[in-house]
Amino acid sequence: MYLALKLYSLLCRAAFNQAFSEYIYRRCGGSPAARLVSVQHPLPLTSQQTIEVKTALSIIASLFILIPYCYVPGAFIVFLVKEKTCKSKHLQLVSGVNLSSYWAAHYLFDITVFLLLTVLIMLVFLAYGSDSAEVFVGDAESFFCTMALTFGYGLSILPFSYLIARSFQ
Repeated sequence: MYLALKLYSLLCRAAFNQAFSEYIYRRCGGSPAARLVSVQHPLPLTSQQTIEVKTALSIIASLFILIPYCYVPGAFIVFLVKEKTCKSKHLQLVSGVNLSSYWAAHYLFDITVFLLLTVLIMLVFLAYGSDSAEVFVGDAESFFCTMALTFGYGLSILPFSYLIARSFQ
């Protein structure tokens, strides 16, 4: 509280000093339209402060990136639930399709779609540039790590979404 009051008094003192100096300048200059302008620029950030700002922005960006990833498994579950209601899987199994080849084909198709999604996500990161998404695409190593994490999420969430889809009617 004391620090906030001290900062407020310093800011008010600077504003008062500016207004008073401009008043004196107008009186001495003789012209009521005369103006005295002062410009204040903040000091540049230290390297420690720069690291802290980048860390905070990276954490916030990571949290906002997690939100759309919550909706991705739902997109894959919709087809499986629809397939379960119209009994197309049963029809294929009765027609002679092997169960393991059925699920392997599903998984390969979904992985291909998720690979396309991963590429699109990385293009969005690149579109924002290395300044705002420096942690994710700042250099080649972080780019490929981000891409591997995103694609690895797809590899792990697809079998889980297949299991979850069994509980829906």
